[in-house]
Amino acid sequence: MKQIPLFITLVIGQLLFSATIKAADIPDSTTVSKQHYYAAKEQFKGMLSGKEELSYEKAITIVENAYYENEVNLVDFNLLIDFHVQNINRIIEINYDESALQIEQVLHKTEEQQIEEYKNALTNWAIYSYITDTTLFLVNNQLSYHLPYEYSYADPLGTVNWRNTQVFNLLDNKTGNCYALASLFKIFSERLNSEALICTAPGHIYIRHADHKGIYHNVELGSKAFPGTGSLETLTYTTDEATKNGISLRELDLKQSVALNLVYLAKGYAYKFGVKDDDFIMECAELALQYDELNLNAMLLKAEVLEERLIKKDKPIKALQADKTFQEYEKLITHLFDLGYREMPTEMKNLVISRLRKEDSPYPMTNHTPNPFEDLGVKEERYATLSNGLFDEQMLTKPVEQYHRTMFDTKQKKITELVELDTTYNNYPMDLVVFAWGVDPLAHEFPSWSPYVAFADNPLFYIDPDGRAVKPVNEDANLLISASFGSFGVSMEQFASALQISTRNGVIRSNLISSSSGMALDMRGFKKHLKNEGITLNGEQLKDAYNLYSKLQSGDLYEIAVFIKPISAPRIDGGNGQSGTVLVDGVNNSTNVAFGEFSQQFENNPDVIDDKTNEQGYGVLQYKPENPNDPDLSHKGTIIIDATKSSTPSKATETLNKALEDTP
Repeated sequence: MKQIPLFITLVIGQLLFSATIKAADIPDSTTVSKQHYYAAKEQFKGMLSGKEELSYEKAITIVENAYYENEVNLVDFNLLIDFHVQNINRIIEINYDESALQIEQVLHKTEEQQIEEYKNALTNWAIYSYITDTTLFLVNNQLSYHLPYEYSYADPLGTVNWRNTQVFNLLDNKTGNCYALASLFKIFSERLNSEALICTAPGHIYIRHADHKGIYHNVELGSKAFPGTGSLETLTYTTDEATKNGISLRELDLKQSVALNLVYLAKGYAYKFGVKDDDFIMECAELALQYDELNLNAMLLKAEVLEERLIKKDKPIKALQADKTFQEYEKLITHLFDLGYREMPTEMKNLVISRLRKEDSPYPMTNHTPNPFEDLGVKEERYATLSNGLFDEQMLTKPVEQYHRTMFDTKQKKITELVELDTTYNNYPMDLVVFAWGVDPLAHEFPSWSPYVAFADNPLFYIDPDGRAVKPVNEDANLLISASFGSFGVSMEQFASALQISTRNGVIRSNLISSSSGMALDMRGFKKHLKNEGITLNGEQLKDAYNLYSKLQSGDLYEIAVFIKPISAPRIDGGNGQSGTVLVDGVNNSTNVAFGEFSQQFENNPDVIDDKTNEQGYGVLQYKPENPNDPDLSHKGTIIIDATKSSTPSKATETLNKALEDTP
């Protein structure tokens, strides 16, 4: 069996965890490959029947391991999840503050219940922050980062590359669709006992959990939004009947959540082997419905199999009337209709797909704002909708509803025709059975309220979306900035806390401002603030600290890069030898093309740094954007430090402070 390595590597500042997962992409035969899926289905039977313990994490590993021929090293996967959970626990521990809870004397909740609600909300906030944003850690007196996971905009449903639906791939490549993102959240929640629920709607999956007051919120990981129920109904084309009948916007218990993964087991099988009507797919749908009869995706999966079998018969509807498959299919479509399921209109599919993939809609859009008074002869009226007329929010029943290739007479409740259908929308293959497209980027335009307001003011982990100051773009720059924070006679943690340091996308910024003016502190106010924090600085130390603070308050972005010639030279961390070309995240995360060009020159000839730096050992590479038509106006360039000229770590720190002082 030919095997290829699939590497899952995590780099967080100086923290490195690497696990190698071996995946068999070229099976010995299709028959052998399918055996892994049959075994996976039996494992689901064991969990759902109560013979084995229910676990969402286990369900995910069963589904994805079947795709990789059961060659995934689950021991390494478990260690990798342990590693992430440990980091999330660090966020929880440093932010735990019961004094912020403001316990109320109420009859319906005890003090212990309120504290428990706070702990659950804090844990879910920590998970959300870890998944969706750059997280700054202080580890071993150094700044360390964990980068966020991103939504797979180019392939939101995984219909081009099924791996975009997988947690394994999400951990490996930091990219995945809503199913992968929500599943990773659920795995972390299951490990940390934070009571977060999987929820589904037509074509969509999301997280729902309570805030610190016990009020439930919807959490969109792709769009980083918190839409209300009405917004989700509109964005997923959910009728009121579908919600009332429990097939949409539904919270799933653990057994239902596990059963839901059978749909993805079946769809992974379908995409891997290029089949739609295989008995295995039907068996997965039936098993899911056995334990959750309102599982909309399982019903749609079953309908897809039956429809495909009827199409292959290549007969007119009249000739199919006595066919048992047709009768079963018509009964299922009628059931879906009675439950309130309506397939999203073509125009809406095109629009949502184009927005998800960040494309321009190539067709005119209809204004769907209804006119409820038209029959009364009223010429002018005011009528608002959530989407401002972008979508049909009335969702009135049509005489004929279309379900994939099936035309359904809604009065007679009969199938009238099986039509030809182009299943690509805006040049993208659509699959209505899967539930992985995000409501991004539309959700942010709708009303929402965050469940994380109680945790928004933490100085170490609050992410300021507009904060920009300095960004280390290689490993020794990270070490040097860490050393700068710890060079004022106090611990790095104390100084970073005093400056209220936050980070986003690797950019470090201070959120410390004057409470009266809302502006950065002057030297006098800065010295007074440090004294209140238990830090006393004077003279050059105070000047250097204020200079560092001023740069971290700047609206301009300066990247920092450190280079060391390949000679026996002191390292910033006290060691010896070359280290300046090792990048923080294993890649060049600079957005300055000039830095990449210089790095290549330095690798070929280290002496070129002498031409780019002054006698004190620093210089600035002017910003050169990757796309000249779309420059980052805040980016002022990359400060390069020649640490070969710094005999001690403190000397390197002085060089950085001087470089920051001299940059405009």
